[in-house]
Amino acid sequence: MRALRELFAFAGVMLLASGGLQWRNRSAPGPIDPALRDACLRTRSAAAGLYGASVALYAVGGWFAFVQPWLSASLAE
Repeated sequence: MRALRELFAFAGVMLLASGGLQWRNRSAPGPIDPALRDACLRTRSAAAGLYGASVALYAVGGWFAFVQPWLSASLAE
C-alpha cells in the first residue's frame, strides 16, 4: 500500500507541475505565420483537453485505490 501512495503522490506532483506550466504559458505569444499560429492554438487546446482527461482519470484512480476501499471497510464494521 505504501508504494501505491508514493506512486499516486508522485503522479499528483507531476500533474500539478504540468498544470502550472500550462497555466503559465496560456497566453504566451505564438508564431506570426497564420498557419503556424493556428497549429499552435490547436495544439494548446488539445493539450488542455488531454490534461483535463488525465486529471479526471487520476481522480477516478484515487477514488478506487483509496476512498472506496476505506468506505467499504468503514461500512463493513
